[in-house]
Amino acid sequence: MSESVTVGDGFCHKLGLFVIQFAGCESVLLMFLSLLLGISKDECNAVTSGAKVDACSSFIKRVYEARRQEVPADVLRCLTQLGMITKLRNDILHRGVQPDGTVSSFLRALPDRVEIYSVSNETFDRATADLYQISITLGLHHAQIQGAAPELEKLRSFVGKPWQYKPPQPTNNRQKNQNSFQTQPSQPNASEE
Repeated sequence: MSESVTVGDGFCHKLGLFVIQFAGCESVLLMFLSLLLGISKDECNAVTSGAKVDACSSFIKRVYEARRQEVPADVLRCLTQLGMITKLRNDILHRGVQPDGTVSSFLRALPDRVEIYSVSNETFDRATADLYQISITLGLHHAQIQGAAPELEKLRSFVGKPWQYKPPQPTNNRQKNQNSFQTQPSQPNASEE
């Protein structure tokens, strides 16, 4: 039996830090996109208003594609990890997290597609650290495009470190309920025999 998580355990604090760092990373992503496009931050905000992280990541990839350039490896690496962390964030904010750290799609999914997994203070610490690394990496690319200041070079030690956050493997009911949604084989018609 798992123990209940309470506010005193720091869970809500860690969740809050994660959400704050995610918002900061979103801002860095938009600044990176605006610089890549060669437009002001205000123009970028006007064009991308309402665009989510996944859409902005897609815009960045398409800009490089339109220019017939490869997305820099560390930028692509960041966008991939950011996609996984965005799923975590969306699950927590849209599905909810229970006091014991359980995230479940129970109320929003068909019975055979329910996913359940747990998050902890460590989950938030790891994801927050990766968001920080993503922000620094994209920020350094931003600075490099503008002409990097030498004092930013000390931040390069954060670029390319192994990711700390690994997405949980949710349990789901697909295996258990797989047979409950299948129809029985039909009896052959007399005309088919």
